[in-house]
Amino acid sequence: MQVSGITDAVDIASGRSHTCVIRTGGTVSCWGGNSSGQLGIGNTNTRVVPTPIGGLTAIVEVASSGVASRTCARDDAGSVWCWGDGLDGAIGDGSTETRLSPVRVLEGAESLAVGWRHTCARMSDGGLRCWGNNQLGQLGDGSTEHRSSPTRVVPPID
Repeated sequence: MQVSGITDAVDIASGRSHTCVIRTGGTVSCWGGNSSGQLGIGNTNTRVVPTPIGGLTAIVEVASSGVASRTCARDDAGSVWCWGDGLDGAIGDGSTETRLSPVRVLEGAESLAVGWRHTCARMSDGGLRCWGNNQLGQLGDGSTEHRSSPTRVVPPID
């Protein structure tokens, strides 16, 4: 079945009860559950049809996790934008607040990976930055402390 109004999707991400697509031209539309603002539309209202997210342009990548109530996107200039559940610092804006609209959290990224309550970005210099839940050391910074801002992954010890 065709998703109502979507004939120009160039990328897709599905998260916890929601889906987001990048459309031709770099805009993003999302639909589904929205209890934590994971649709990025400025409220927590569920949407059963694709709804555009205001303020995002030139998006080239969108990412979410099957268990995450959070979505992140990367624009063509390397800025990373995240929205939704901020538990454990998962948004990356220095807080643990839920964000109902996209907030810019990082610049210089080349790719994204979104996990359960953490996110990582590969940077243009080849380094990695991660943020969010670090209970099992998944941020790679040598600790198990949650990080609410992008943190450099330390090089492996030989």
